[in-house]
Amino acid sequence: MLYVDEAMAADHTAHREMVTELGAYRGLGTPIKLSRTPGGTRSAPPRFNEHGEAVLRARGFSDAEIAVLAREVCSCRSDADSGCVLPKTTL
Repeated sequence: MLYVDEAMAADHTAHREMVTELGAYRGLGTPIKLSRTPGGTRSAPPRFNEHGEAVLRARGFSDAEIAVLAREVCSCRSDADSGCVLPKTTL
C-alpha cells in the first residue's frame, strides 16, 4: 500500500501513464488500459460536500430540513477554507 503522493511518484505509475491532470486537478488515473475504451479524466472530482445540498434534496429533504442539518448537526460547506465540523448532536 502506498500513500497517494508515493504512488504518484512511483516509477511504475509513470511507466503506466497513470497520472492524470485536468486544470488544477492532478491525481491517479486508471491502471487498466483498453484499446477501444481507454478511459481517462473527463472532469475533476467534486470538492468536499460540493453536491451535498443537491443530494439531500434528491432524497426528499426540504430547504428547511437542510438548514436545520447545517445549523444543528454538521456545518460542512463546500468552500475550501471552511473544513468540516463534526456532528454537534446525534440524529
